[in-house]
Amino acid sequence: MKLVLLGHRGTGKSLLLERLKTYFSDSHPSLKYFDLDREIEFREGKTIHQIFETLGETQFRHLEVQVFRDLIRDNDQFVISLGAGFSLNEIPDSFQRLWVRRRTDLLGRIFLNRPRLNREVSPLEEYLERVPLREERYRAHSNEQYIMPEGLELPNSTEKKIFLNDFRGIGGILTLLPEHFESEESLLKRVRSFECDYFELRDDLLTTEQIQKITTLLPKNRVLISFRRPQTDDWLKEFVRTGVLWDWALELGKCHWDEPSVLSLHKVDRQHLTSKNALDRFLADFQIDESNTKIKLSPVVENFSQLGILIEWQQDKPQVRSLLPRSSDGRWAWVRLWLKGRQLINFFRLDQGSALDQPTLFEWMATPFSPRAFAAVLGNPVFHSRTPIEHQAYFEKKLMPVFAVAIASDEFEVAMDLLIRCGLTHAAVTSPLKSKAFRLAQKNSAMSQELRNTNTLIRSGGWNGHNTDIEGFRALFAQVTGDTTSVAVWGGGGTLPVILKVVPQAYCFSARTGELKREFGDLQQWTRSELVSMKLEGPRILIWAASPEGTWPPESWKPEIVIDLNYREDSLARDFALQVNAQFIDGLSMFEEQARGQREFWDRF
Repeated sequence: MKLVLLGHRGTGKSLLLERLKTYFSDSHPSLKYFDLDREIEFREGKTIHQIFETLGETQFRHLEVQVFRDLIRDNDQFVISLGAGFSLNEIPDSFQRLWVRRRTDLLGRIFLNRPRLNREVSPLEEYLERVPLREERYRAHSNEQYIMPEGLELPNSTEKKIFLNDFRGIGGILTLLPEHFESEESLLKRVRSFECDYFELRDDLLTTEQIQKITTLLPKNRVLISFRRPQTDDWLKEFVRTGVLWDWALELGKCHWDEPSVLSLHKVDRQHLTSKNALDRFLADFQIDESNTKIKLSPVVENFSQLGILIEWQQDKPQVRSLLPRSSDGRWAWVRLWLKGRQLINFFRLDQGSALDQPTLFEWMATPFSPRAFAAVLGNPVFHSRTPIEHQAYFEKKLMPVFAVAIASDEFEVAMDLLIRCGLTHAAVTSPLKSKAFRLAQKNSAMSQELRNTNTLIRSGGWNGHNTDIEGFRALFAQVTGDTTSVAVWGGGGTLPVILKVVPQAYCFSARTGELKREFGDLQQWTRSELVSMKLEGPRILIWAASPEGTWPPESWKPEIVIDLNYREDSLARDFALQVNAQFIDGLSMFEEQARGQREFWDRF
């Protein structure tokens, strides 16, 4: 094996390298593992930051290439993790080149301990300005992609199966894309190892020659031909008559030359999604004989009301009806996962796929068929959430998946009605839904009642609610050393009662106006001189609880410690900490303690 890992800064290539050591220990005992940055540091006796500052970027890249060349010359079997800016032309074509991705790659990352590449812009702008070019380079030089879930740091049973090519009985459908044909070795590996139900071959994505090539390798009972072009190739017309499953898009009009196995519809106007009767009347116009033909709906779905109507339609005849909701941001991936095993047509993806709502390979493999019940993280946004990984092992024992479900505040009630019908029994609740969850629960714990907020739900008879925010924040603040009498909170909103429960001496400032929030804390406990001093000079400890839309603290503030309630890598609290040269503590320990408390609460039931 000669495998190199490519990807953006901070994606997690180095941690993946460590996990691969455990996955390959039995099957590839002679493999060597190299983190290119660590190898450079070892040889030079300096940190990457020191080397970069001394040599500059151009000379550093030359050094990178030289160390890489030495490694591949002196070793026969290896896995090498490369830096984000490595010259990818140096990688021999014969190597396996894996692009390691996370969805948050495109949000940007702010680094506290890595070399700056362009000091004329902010750290976040520095990262984002390089994203388009690097995306293009990674796409051009990789022959496989791995979309890694957020928060995956320790060895994981699902990931181990992926890297050991254990795809037995995974089911589902994989759409083959033109880029899959660029590496014949990778294409053959997919075809031979993936025990999926079908490989989809679309005539608008693949050439007839590519389809002809792959159908010589696949048994006919694993081929799905999908027609999406107005003009149909004569060879394909003849081929589908050999008994393969084939799908005709109704947007093309009626198929006049044969009877399709599957009829697809990708556009359903909102007036047809006001009720199930309206949807049935609309579909009746197409005169589909469901005794002989299966039907697949894949419309753009705007809200949970429309989604509920479509799920009801699909569940009426799940043997012949398939539902694949679409969105612009992939928010319905959880629906497709819930439908795994509940319908004939269902897709997963290895890379970007043909729709963002297609679950990733990891998500698909981590979800059991036809889950009777499921857990979820509820909030908006949630695509960056570590909750599915954090709770995966806990719920695996219950044969339950953990989904990320994006819910806007104004659709909470409708969404929860549908989720209950689908089998939601456990939930971690994030902003902006905690007060809604409090009102939903028939019984809330004393802590939830005190805060009037709920971040943990379990359905046992009715909904039971709890809040683990205080124990989470207490674990976060426990990392602070030294004097804790000078504390200010920047922003906060609904989190302020939690913070003040642990740090009652904190001054709370609006991140929008910069003014002291007089509704929090007892102003009589502070002298006027203290207030003036805090406002002008700032605190020793700054707790960052501001939204991205908030303003920055005053320029005069130079806190020694910045505590971020968030663990997102694009948080502006990171940028502020860099600007004032403060110690930075992110919210990861708070999240982990909150999650531990959630599992304890669920265990009571």
